[in-house]
Amino acid sequence: MSDLPLRRSAAQGFIWNVLGAVFRSLSGFAVNVILSRLLGPAPFGTMAVVLTLLSFSTLVLDSGLSVGLIQRQELTDEDIDGIQGFQLLVGVLLAAAVWLLAYPLAAWFGQPELLSIAPYIALMIVVTALSQVPQALLRRRLDFRALQQAQMWSYLIGYVGVGLLLAFQGAGLWSLIAAQLVQLVVNLGWTLSRVRQPFRPRLRGDRALLTFGARVLGTNLINWLTLNADTFAIGSQFGKARLGVYNRMNFLLGTPLGILTSSLQSVLVSTVSRVQAEPSKVKDAYLAVVELVAWVALPLFLSLAFVGATLVEGVYGPLWLSGHPLVPPICIVMAVASLGMLPGPVMTGLGRVDIELKNTALNLCLSLPLIGWAALNSVTLVAWAVALSRLSFCLLLNRALGLRLGIGLGEYFGRIVRPLGLALVLGGTMRLLDTGLLGAGIIPAWRLLTLGLVGAAVYAALFLHFPEQILGARAQALLAELGPYRRIRQLFRRSTHA
Repeated sequence: MSDLPLRRSAAQGFIWNVLGAVFRSLSGFAVNVILSRLLGPAPFGTMAVVLTLLSFSTLVLDSGLSVGLIQRQELTDEDIDGIQGFQLLVGVLLAAAVWLLAYPLAAWFGQPELLSIAPYIALMIVVTALSQVPQALLRRRLDFRALQQAQMWSYLIGYVGVGLLLAFQGAGLWSLIAAQLVQLVVNLGWTLSRVRQPFRPRLRGDRALLTFGARVLGTNLINWLTLNADTFAIGSQFGKARLGVYNRMNFLLGTPLGILTSSLQSVLVSTVSRVQAEPSKVKDAYLAVVELVAWVALPLFLSLAFVGATLVEGVYGPLWLSGHPLVPPICIVMAVASLGMLPGPVMTGLGRVDIELKNTALNLCLSLPLIGWAALNSVTLVAWAVALSRLSFCLLLNRALGLRLGIGLGEYFGRIVRPLGLALVLGGTMRLLDTGLLGAGIIPAWRLLTLGLVGAAVYAALFLHFPEQILGARAQALLAELGPYRRIRQLFRRSTHA
């Protein structure tokens, strides 16, 4: 595939990913705010454990094989059937393990309710096992439209149609469990109907594909341990209510990051896999993506760190104000993670997951003692330890990828220094404005709305009026491939010149 058609296919896939992610994030944000106000912190502490178990199961189920389906140049029906069989077998074994380990898990987290919901977690794992291959095949085809439709409709049916209804009827934690299970089932049905791949599981497969998958699995498991060490530490030391607050602060601030992550990562893997034999193209595209992400993420997250109290009270209400000290470190986590999430998919697309594996293992060795020590003191200190862990992860992976592609540190940091400067200026401005509005007696919700409008005006000016001044040529070319952006900018120019 030539460069231009591939760039357009990637841009179209990114657009669908962005649309789906924005829809899920906005609807998820609204639904979770309502659920948070209805249910309080404790049920979300238990749900944090459930989602941690599901994320671990998904990594083991995938075993890197879904990425192998995408990255592999030639794919046969036997490869697909073998992966289906392997993932189904592992799914059943994992489901049985979670059911059997329910008691020690309940004792570790001090949550006896895990005993009664363990069978439903097991069922979620089996459904997830069946979903892996059809989702990977849709990504391989760059059919992100079908993937996003599945995720949008499944979320609406699961959380809006089922979760909210049960929550209003007083179902408590069970409203969250039912919503998650229904979402997974609907998503499976939708993707199966779109991929139209026969279900013929077999326990045989290509050894090379299994070897590649094992390396991806090792990398993902190490990442999982690093990313979830804080959940285990807080859940065991401080109880489900504090874990619920920590979880909701991460959800609140992770919503914008989720849009970037789900939109970019799968597109990067699929696109880099197509041009992996041309390192210069990969290098140019990677630096352009880094530049675009830095201009979007750094001003957003770092400015929110300056107005934490208004953010928490304006969204969740005064009952959640204990989460205010967590906002600055979690904002730094999200800002760094926005850049740290980029090298991994590129390495996977290049078929060099071994490089990522080595560096993620090193970062795990550095992070676990730090997070463990922080958990002996306070939840806030855990959040700051996580921020240092993400910074280490970002630096290690970008250094490793830079050596592979010939990217110097000066060349890399040159793409992020100006966005970082804007972030600090914007954050200080937001703090002064917030202080003035507080002194004028403006309630938190209206203060937050005012700050949001100011931030939106800054982004509109940057990307609609001054893109040539802030972005390099390659980043501008990538941005210009996004049809919705191009049309919005045309409308903006007409209105400003009218």
